[in-house]
Amino acid sequence: MSDRLLSSLIGLAIAVVIMVCGMFWAFSRFGIWERLSIQDPVKTVLDSGIIGAKSLQKGPGGSSTADLRDTDRSTYKFNFAKAGNIDAQKLVYQGKNDYLSSMSEDIRDEALKSAISSKAEVADLLERLHRKFDEMVGYGNVDHFKPNAAGQTPETAKEAWDNILNRLTTQPDIYNQMAIATDDPDAKKDFANLASLTVIATDKRDAQALIYMHRIVHDLDYWVYNSPGSAKNPDKFGAAHAFKKAPTSQIKTIEAYIKSGGGS
Repeated sequence: MSDRLLSSLIGLAIAVVIMVCGMFWAFSRFGIWERLSIQDPVKTVLDSGIIGAKSLQKGPGGSSTADLRDTDRSTYKFNFAKAGNIDAQKLVYQGKNDYLSSMSEDIRDEALKSAISSKAEVADLLERLHRKFDEMVGYGNVDHFKPNAAGQTPETAKEAWDNILNRLTTQPDIYNQMAIATDDPDAKKDFANLASLTVIATDKRDAQALIYMHRIVHDLDYWVYNSPGSAKNPDKFGAAHAFKKAPTSQIKTIEAYIKSGGGS
């Protein structure tokens, strides 16, 4: 055997050893050894974080989130312990933070189905949605969305709208999922109305639609799901079908508004 051939074989052997060592390091570094018992190899690789989908997108906190996840999506939950603000869009998935804003549409749908799947989760979301609507619309704040209101201009109103368009509070799919998660047929109608009003509000920059949404959420939170009959919550708008003991009703007015497509 010539010296040149021997040197080539030795070099090849060294390269193979280096490659194998590199693979062992990568498998240990990314925890793949612990996951080799999972039957689905695609799930194993995706969960390792080594590869993602077509791209990796950044969540609000700057974290990268793969656009594909395994087929078991029953473990998504809203992480209100870390982000009490619902518009942070923060979820927990398999013990790790994830963000609705970084998900593709199909994954987002599955995540919402998991995160909003029980009456208790609907009640929790209503309480947090109510807080956001109080901040957004209550106490005269709705005027920020009206270009002709005192102290407002078309520019300031546009800025106010732009600030809420990507919030969960103005996304119809969250209300559609709440309708699915509830077993109350009247509450289903209310969540359907909320979804319709969301579309009117965001498409037409319609402040009145926001007001009606606030009233429905208020009645559902205070008088149906979380604090029924509480003396500290005196307002009774009569905006929700599920609030059966409301002294007056705005439901026909609200549903006529939805049918007409909102304001001009």
